Amino acid sequence: MKKYIYILISLIATVTYSCKKEATLSKPATFASVVFNDPFAVFAKPNGPLKVTYQGKPIEQQIGSGSVAGEFKVLAGEGEFEFFNSATGVKVLTKKLNINKDIVKSYVFFKPDPDAARVELLENNQLSEPRPSAEERIKVKIANFGQSILGNKNIKMVFNQNGIPVDTIQTIGSEFTNGYSEMSREIRIIRNVKRPNTIYSVTFLDESNNPVLDANSSPIEVPFVSNNSVGVNLYTIIISVVGGQTPYLSTFTLFED
Repeated sequence: MKKYIYILISLIATVTYSCKKEATLSKPATFASVVFNDPFAVFAKPNGPLKVTYQGKPIEQQIGSGSVAGEFKVLAGEGEFEFFNSATGVKVLTKKLNINKDIVKSYVFFKPDPDAARVELLENNQLSEPRPSAEERIKVKIANFGQSILGNKNIKMVFNQNGIPVDTIQTIGSEFTNGYSEMSREIRIIRNVKRPNTIYSVTFLDESNNPVLDANSSPIEVPFVSNNSVGVNLYTIIISVVGGQTPYLSTFTLFED
């Protein structure tokens, strides 16, 4: 009799453990999306394209209806990402990120110095920034990575539209400006549709408020082109050096919302 009781208790214990284990394993995993973009072609061929691992395992970019360029799906929460040039197998960057299931975070790869190996991953955190006070306004945040041409860490950038200065922004070296600067933009009515004037020209002033000149003693001037939608009015931009053997300045929009 004792033998049968022992067998019965063993069976009950086994079934109970199995049920608990099954309940634990059946809990669904929570996945979240994250977007990595490469506007500066950090992972361009012949070394690229980009290869990504998450927690040491390769992950693939999402392709198909509903996905966006550079989108990956991973487990929500903190995890370690590694970014490689796939053709060479060289690891370019390792980063721990906390991925939120409720918010799709967007990042860009960026090389502060085109000739150096260092790569940074910048997050688009301007979505929490309040919108401008009116449709005829935009807000801009800037970092100046063009110091090899501008030759001064404390450059002021003057934004002009239709030949009229609309804002002057003091840069702080290669750091992003503290907060956003708000400036005006022209709104036109074209076929009963509001269209912003997207073209700005940007000139530069040194610490003494004198124009920064090029090799021909002419004021350096670069264009900034905003989005042609009235609803897009937040911008994070950089001044960078491009052009290889003949370098020149360019404005590049990292994020626009």
